[in-house]
This record gives sequence, structure tokens and C-alpha cells, in this order.
Amino acid sequence: MNKKTRRERAHYCTKVVIKTSEKIIESSTSDNISLNGIFVESKDILPVNTKCKLEITLSASTDGIKLKMDAKVARVTPKGMGLSFEVMDVETFRHIKNLVMYNSEDPNKIIDQCEKYPGFKIEDD
Repeated sequence: MNKKTRRERAHYCTKVVIKTSEKIIESSTSDNISLNGIFVESKDILPVNTKCKLEITLSASTDGIKLKMDAKVARVTPKGMGLSFEVMDVETFRHIKNLVMYNSEDPNKIIDQCEKYPGFKIEDD
């Protein structure tokens, strides 16, 4: 997949914690998510290419499930940051895929993109 190909996005609002070696941003909320990344609204902005760890709380989960992954700041706007997923485990990927599919207007596009373009490294447990 070339860098100009945009993944199908789904609107999804939930709490996201962003951790770098120097700071923790706990006051961010997701706006949309794709198989490749997430856009978070935050007043605290990191520079492009900053590596970070994400903790995404599944808002519909009664068990308080938190998805953890490595990411990188891909773009910055006045509203927040676009973070690209770098590495996640298989179970986290399954949760992200299902989350995007169930919140998407066209779940078949998500399935097709997932099969053709994995986009990042998935680590075994």
C-alpha cells in the first residue's frame, strides 16, 4: 500500500492515553480510527515522528478493556494528532479490526483492506 492510499476510517470516541519517554498525555479523546491509526483530539500536541505508546480504552467494554500498542505521530492539526500504529499484538489487532468494522459504513472495505495491506507489524504473544 503506498503512503497516499487512505484506510477506511470509522468514527469512534473513547479515551486514549499517550505515553512518550518524557511525558504522559491523559487528556486525549479519539475522533476516528482505522486499521492503520487513530486521530486523537488533544490540547497537548507532540511533534511529528514522535514515537509513543498508546492505551485505548474500549468505551463499550464493561470489563474496562485497554488496547496497548506502539505508535508514531504522523500528522498534527490545531485540533489534535494523527497517530499511526507501529506494533501491536494479535489480540489487539483483532479488537481494532472489529471496532473499525462495526463502526464503519462499509465493513466489506475493512475486510478487503485487512487482507491485502496489513500495514504494520503484529507481534506474537
